[in-house]
Amino acid sequence: MPIQGNNFKERILSSFDIYENHLNGHKDSAQHKVRVDAIKHFESKGLPTLKNELWKYTNVGFLNGLDFKLDITETNHSITKEDIDNLKVEGIDNYVVIVNGFYNDELSSFDTSLEVKSMKTALNDNKVDFEMHYNAYLKNDTNVFSSINTALSFDGVFIKAKKGLVEEKPLHIINIVDTKSGTQFKQARNLIIAEDNSNFKLYETNHTIGDNTGISNISTEIYVGHNTHLEHIKFQNDTDNGIYFAQSEAKQERDSNYTSNTITLNGKFVRNDLGTTHNGENIETHYYGYYYGSGRNLIDNHTMVDHATPHCESNELYKGVLGDSSIGTFNGKILVRPDAQKTNAYQSSKNVLLTDTAKVNAKPELEIYADDVKCSHGSSTGSIDKDALFYLQARGIPKEKAKALLLLAYSQEIIDKITIEPIREYITQQVELKFGM
Repeated sequence: MPIQGNNFKERILSSFDIYENHLNGHKDSAQHKVRVDAIKHFESKGLPTLKNELWKYTNVGFLNGLDFKLDITETNHSITKEDIDNLKVEGIDNYVVIVNGFYNDELSSFDTSLEVKSMKTALNDNKVDFEMHYNAYLKNDTNVFSSINTALSFDGVFIKAKKGLVEEKPLHIINIVDTKSGTQFKQARNLIIAEDNSNFKLYETNHTIGDNTGISNISTEIYVGHNTHLEHIKFQNDTDNGIYFAQSEAKQERDSNYTSNTITLNGKFVRNDLGTTHNGENIETHYYGYYYGSGRNLIDNHTMVDHATPHCESNELYKGVLGDSSIGTFNGKILVRPDAQKTNAYQSSKNVLLTDTAKVNAKPELEIYADDVKCSHGSSTGSIDKDALFYLQARGIPKEKAKALLLLAYSQEIIDKITIEPIREYITQQVELKFGM
């Protein structure tokens, strides 16, 4: 049945109506009630405008002009094993593939101690996990794209590290939107559970395959248990047809360590909303990000660290390089609640503009309600250091190569935070290609 409606909101609501009409008496299920609440929120809010403080630098009105497909069931796709081979990283042998929002067992390959399965399967096999964690962390009430995902996502990947598990081999999550048959708007929902005393690493990428526009809307909920270490790397190097919305919310228990590193090198439109809530003492949260903008790309990073408990620490460092007519945004908020004494929280945003037509919006925020804390934030924007450039040229290095060397050194501070050697080397190579090295 075709989706009715001329604008984005009408299409979403029409799609949900079609879904409800096929429930055949299951409208009273607990999960469907969650979906209904989410779609009601979206219906009341609609797409955010520039008057919305969280979207004041990012206009998503262009979505109204896109004629996209939004299928509520799994459909045929054209993705092959050869396509996946081109997306893998040498040295990373475990990967799980999501195509058009649905977990694909045939294209996935992994040998891991982690429990990995589709969200559809986990809904029946892991009912206790779903009751505890599903839709417990996402902010559907403040982010309409989370609402859309909650209402219209029907699959994704479920990953669980059981208590005490240490998995040395990273797992690669490959998100694909197949646009060979037309413009697509796809949802994927992921749930990641790291139980107490576990340790593992995730590497996540997103790809548009085809000549048409691909809109990917991915929501991820993450539980980081007591004394658990989780490293989560997102590498976004999509085509110019890729539009990407990502919402990720983590809850950390005491003595845990969560590191998020988001590297963005390409994509027509990229919006990352990342959040973490502390739920115990001695927690560490690390947010790192690097973004490179060219053409008319728009890259928007929003972070939120909720210091709800005492004796915790967060560190944030985001660095951007923006050229041509690209636009970059960083909006990071640190909230320190009244009980969160002895908090250490640091945040920094740094940007280099390569042209007069590139633009950056930086808005670091501190909201502090405790008095015994150490918190700081800062932002800086400038051009390439002329003295350093002159120094390199004076030693016989051509100007363009000298620029590339300086930009690579600037970006390496973020890339070096990645502890997975094959991923670190691969991303470094991709950055070098961007700089013509």
